[in-house]
Amino acid sequence: MSTPNNSEEIDIIQFFAAIGNMFRNFFASIGKFFKAAFFLFIDFLLYLKKNYIYLGIGLIIGFILSFVISKNSTTYYGKALLRTNYGAQANLNEKIDLLNGLIKDKDTIQLSKILNLKPSNAAQLTLFKVEPVINDIYLLEDYEEYLMTKDTTVYKFIEYNDYKSNFKKYEELNNYWELTIKAKRPSAFQHLNENFINLFNKEDVLIERKKNYLEALQLHKLKILKSLKDIDSMRQIYNHVMIELAKNKSNAATNIVVTSDKVRGPEAPYNLFQERKNLLEDLEVLSNKINKYNDVLVVINPIPNNGIQEPTLVQNMHLRYALYGFLLAIVLLWLRDFNTFLTKYEQLKAKRS
Repeated sequence: MSTPNNSEEIDIIQFFAAIGNMFRNFFASIGKFFKAAFFLFIDFLLYLKKNYIYLGIGLIIGFILSFVISKNSTTYYGKALLRTNYGAQANLNEKIDLLNGLIKDKDTIQLSKILNLKPSNAAQLTLFKVEPVINDIYLLEDYEEYLMTKDTTVYKFIEYNDYKSNFKKYEELNNYWELTIKAKRPSAFQHLNENFINLFNKEDVLIERKKNYLEALQLHKLKILKSLKDIDSMRQIYNHVMIELAKNKSNAATNIVVTSDKVRGPEAPYNLFQERKNLLEDLEVLSNKINKYNDVLVVINPIPNNGIQEPTLVQNMHLRYALYGFLLAIVLLWLRDFNTFLTKYEQLKAKRS
């Protein structure tokens, strides 16, 4: 009966002995690893001490190179919100294509003449880009104005969502645009707002459309002002008649007629007041429209005079290029040492032969 118990005790002792050996070997391996890492670190420090001049030169070269690259790669940009009038959308895209073509061809002289800039500033421009702006606020304004221009009943039933979907389908219908300009230097953005607008003030077709439209609006405005003046005259006549009737203590005021069909009988004061109110509202809308369409191209949000520096794609460029220079110096030193080893090996082989 004692033999099986002794066998089990021996197996347990061997099991724990195996576990102990396993942990002993594990910690011994860890110790060897840290010992090897320590000596490797010491060798690296000795290597740095031996070659610190070359490595320092690599750091300095990388640091200087980072300044040169960052200076040449820094880009500035400016964004403007524009509104085109009189169908100037096509002209806007044509101008953008023309300017980008001159930038691509590096025709600085022609570009400076078109934008009325110094050649040194024009040479810094790198990109012009326009994109349509689909904004519900602007679309609602255009939608209301669109309905006001249509007299037929069919157009009155055009839903806003249908109108909006047409804007998304047909870019040429859009009146609001985001202009993006990029340049190498912030000085290139000076006077760009007014000079870019002046490009469209030289288009004869657009100027003629503007002239005709504004003249029509002014004529309409004069008619409204004349109507207001006539209403004021009728009100004065009506007040004068009412005063005279009051003096004569007459009841004839209930049957009075003052020239216009809208000013007749006892409801005359209200009719005159309502008509005047409507005309004043029309005059306000008309004045806003004249201001809105006073220019072919309107800059709602202008481009900053000095632009905005574009975020660099490579962060900590100076530190990175200094590290690149350091690593390059290490590679060159290793190549030098390897070349020395090959030379000695060839000499040794030559002696043996």
